[in-house]
Amino acid sequence: YLVHGPLKDPGGSGYPLTREITESAQLPVFGDMVPSGAVLMLVAAFCVWLLVERTSTGIKIKGAGSSASASRFAGVSMSRVTILVMAVAGALAGLGGAVSLQGDQHQVGDFFSPGWGFDAVAVALIGRGTATGTLITGIAVGALRSGIQSAQGTAQVPSSIAQILLAAAVLFVIVGNAEGAGQLVRRSWIRTRGLASD
Repeated sequence: YLVHGPLKDPGGSGYPLTREITESAQLPVFGDMVPSGAVLMLVAAFCVWLLVERTSTGIKIKGAGSSASASRFAGVSMSRVTILVMAVAGALAGLGGAVSLQGDQHQVGDFFSPGWGFDAVAVALIGRGTATGTLITGIAVGALRSGIQSAQGTAQVPSSIAQILLAAAVLFVIVGNAEGAGQLVRRSWIRTRGLASD
């Protein structure tokens, strides 16, 4: 609504786009090679790792994620933990949008985010929900998408290849988790049968 109405650039070409942000609001590039967004990404990943791995709040977050019932029994407020995690995730998503706007796009339009939210879910799944794993997977997925985009013009590689590879990786992770859960259930069942026979 905003880019089609109040925020639409009246001097634009007719497309639903906002005015470009001023040059002073754009993020710099270090050494003509490293964008500021890459540095902010590393800082954000380190802060998340610090929060989850080195604080009591992080212990509560991991406990709530692995077993909500056990966390409640230990006196952890699930609603408080959920709100905190959603607030941190929302802040990081907003930071990512701001970095994209100020780093390379410089204006907002209908196609400002071409499915990054879905990529983020896949990256978090493949990275096993850890800060380090998610960072490495995010870099790998970004490199994959950039490589496919470059290969489109030279080798006529379809852009859907990146999506197919990403979906295949997610399926492997899901199948692996399902097999692990199945083995856990089987071991628990065998243990229960053994106790019952004793």
